[in-house]
Amino acid sequence: MEEFWGESKTGYPADEFHPERWDTIDESGCSKDHLHFGFGHGARVCPGKHLSELEASLVVGGIVKLFEFEAVAEDNEPKAGVSTKPLDGTRVRLRLRQE
Repeated sequence: MEEFWGESKTGYPADEFHPERWDTIDESGCSKDHLHFGFGHGARVCPGKHLSELEASLVVGGIVKLFEFEAVAEDNEPKAGVSTKPLDGTRVRLRLRQE
């Protein structure tokens, strides 16, 4: 869709592959609903979207319950982008929690 992904928003044609468009997409005013398109959007949205999101949260909750997390790097600088994340790529050590 040219209106969301075209040259006026990203600087690149919508119908061409340009991964560098993501470097500036957060400044373009593009709706966050269109940034993650894994489940589709609108009338053709995946009917399993909400179940999948629920299952993902249950899996993450189970992992957090079972393991302790420790950052590998002592100083972990943030990296800004579409979302803020650790600069080192989230390197952690996992230890099984003691009951």
